[in-house]
Amino acid sequence: MSLEIPEYLSPSSIDTFKTCPLKYKFSKIDKLLDLPSEATVLGNFVHDVLEDLFHLEPADRTKVNAMRLLAEQWTRYWEDQVNSLDPIPDIKLFKWKARWCVENYFEMESPDQISPHGMETEIPLVEVAGIPIKGFIDRWDPLDGGIRVVDYKTGKSPKPKYQDGKFQQLLIYADALETMTGKPAKSTALLFVKDKTTLEREVTPVDLTKMRDTVKSTYEGILERCEAEHFEPKKQILCDWCSYKSICPAWGAR
Repeated sequence: MSLEIPEYLSPSSIDTFKTCPLKYKFSKIDKLLDLPSEATVLGNFVHDVLEDLFHLEPADRTKVNAMRLLAEQWTRYWEDQVNSLDPIPDIKLFKWKARWCVENYFEMESPDQISPHGMETEIPLVEVAGIPIKGFIDRWDPLDGGIRVVDYKTGKSPKPKYQDGKFQQLLIYADALETMTGKPAKSTALLFVKDKTTLEREVTPVDLTKMRDTVKSTYEGILERCEAEHFEPKKQILCDWCSYKSICPAWGAR
């Protein structure tokens, strides 16, 4: 009997499959708990603060108000989330990292000059390359009669040879937004708030074709492995941050 075929993909699940097919199976098919990491919680915390910032009137989108929102978010939700991590990180350092990222954001954009079409927009089962896709978009802005898709990142900006893969998620969302809105996707932007680096690329037909080929080949690869009931592990340096390392056969688990 073959394994259950997923109903849809998301940009993050596509990235997981490409990183390690077995990790994809553990997470998306076996639905084993993938414990959050300090980096994941930090990223979500900063995302929530920036989302709240854009709910304010443009004139109120100041650094002072951003720090107030950060403190409110911390007290209301994120302090408990950080204290539930294992191991619990240095709380003072964690809060400093979050503050640093939010302060850096103001040196990258002027939020009072931006009028987003949407923030944390859900993509509800839109087909890309004929494959159902779901996910959430950090922000999308109007641009020359079209769309600019924006994603905040709290990790280090990648070296040039690794940048293409970072844009794939945004291209998937750009394609989905075109289907949803009828407006052309013009640009994708990655804002690495940790080191104040903005990477922006025009959306081209060539890039969209490559992205659609990746989505299609990923889905086909998942179908093949579901039928064979075998997802192979990929042993690599990233395994040190994987929740499933203790049960992975690549690391001696049976």
